[in-house]
Order: sequence, then C-alpha cells, then structure tokens
Amino acid sequence: MIRNLKALGFALVVVFAMSAITTPVASATDFFTTTNQGPALLTGTSHDHIYTIPGGSSFQCTTSKFTGTILHGSSTATVLPSYTGIINETPHTNPKCTASLGQMTVDVNDCHYRLTGNTTGSDNGTDATVSIECPAGQAIKFTGPLGCTISVPSQTPTTGGVVYDNIVNHPGGSAVKATMTITGMTFTSTAACGFVGIPSHGNNTTTTGTMTLTGFTDNNATTTNLTAVSEGAQIGVSVS
Repeated sequence: MIRNLKALGFALVVVFAMSAITTPVASATDFFTTTNQGPALLTGTSHDHIYTIPGGSSFQCTTSKFTGTILHGSSTATVLPSYTGIINETPHTNPKCTASLGQMTVDVNDCHYRLTGNTTGSDNGTDATVSIECPAGQAIKFTGPLGCTISVPSQTPTTGGVVYDNIVNHPGGSAVKATMTITGMTFTSTAACGFVGIPSHGNNTTTTGTMTLTGFTDNNATTTNLTAVSEGAQIGVSVS
C-alpha cells in the first residue's frame, strides 16, 4: 500500500518521467529512515514543471529542486524548493520560467514545505499532511510581466496528497519517489493579474507530478542541531 501526503501551496502541475523500480510504502504512518540511522541531507529533483493558475494561465519550469534535512525515524521532513529554467533553453539556470502570459520568476522567500506522515482521515484515512511554512510576512511569489504577482502564504492542509514509493535500486543507495496530487491551495494576486483573467484570491489551485528524494550524510548535524550542514557521502533513504 502506498501513502498519500496531503498538502497546501501554490498550483503547479509537474510533468516528468522516472525510470526506476519502486516498492510501495505500507504503514499507517510514514517514517523517514536512513541507512546510517542518523541525520541526513535530502535532495529532491524534478523537471518540466507546468504550473496551472486559476483563470486558465500556466507556466513551466525546466528544473525544480528540493533540499532539506531529516532525522532517522522521524515522521516529518522539511524541504526548501527552488524553480528555474525556460523551456528549450540550456543550461537550465535562467531564473525565469516559461509562461502563457509571459516569463515569470518564482521567489520562494525562504518558505519551506513541511512533509509529515500523520494521517488525517481524508481519502478514507490514507492522507497525511504537509504545509507551507514561511517567515513572518513572507510568501512564495510568482511574478510576471505588467506587475502581476501571485502570492502563496503559510497554509494548513486541505485536500489532495503525495504518494510515496521507495526506489530500491537507486544509484548510490535507496531513494524515495514522491508523486504529488495536491488540490485546494490558497493564493492572492495583485490587481494587474486581473487583466489576464487571474482572480484576486482563491483556494482552487492544483499541482501534480513527481520528484526523487536522495540522501547524504550530514557530517556536522546532530539530533538536536540540523542546521550545521556539511554534505558527506550518499546514503540510502526510505519511507516505511
């Protein structure tokens, strides 16, 4: 049985293929485990993100990255996202993303996704929760031409989820595949967005897609201090 991870955030539809053998996660609550049984750094990658925006607009980033830390046996993981890359342009380091209403920039402003394995009862009790956590007064911001800015602030869960599968044959050690189906995300937008059909606020954005989470030894971190980051050798990570 696989697990769903419920989430709030801004609408994105992530489209990319993975070619790896996976095994489904089976438990009432998901726990992250590491082969060194200690703190680990997480790195997640995905490609060709397509963001859907209320009003019919969309934009696409070629590269999405997620970085964070986990403790062995913890049911939570906090990751920092970043989004870059214009379609059909290499290298994929352009800070803007391709959009139907013109190129847009994504500023995460130190907002993190906090993933947990705690079930909430949605979808017959199979969903777990995830939230967006931003510094005070900050939000994830999507900025386009003509002064249109869409903001996604700190939020608590509603509907949708993320399905986890363990990739048992991942190079360098086991990894975790996360497949997202996230709905009910809230946002606000500036007045200029109204000219392209985007409402001033709403809670009906959606995101689907996948990412691969790999682990690395954190040479400096301890169980009480996960901020002393020093990346070491790759290690296996899994969800159980």
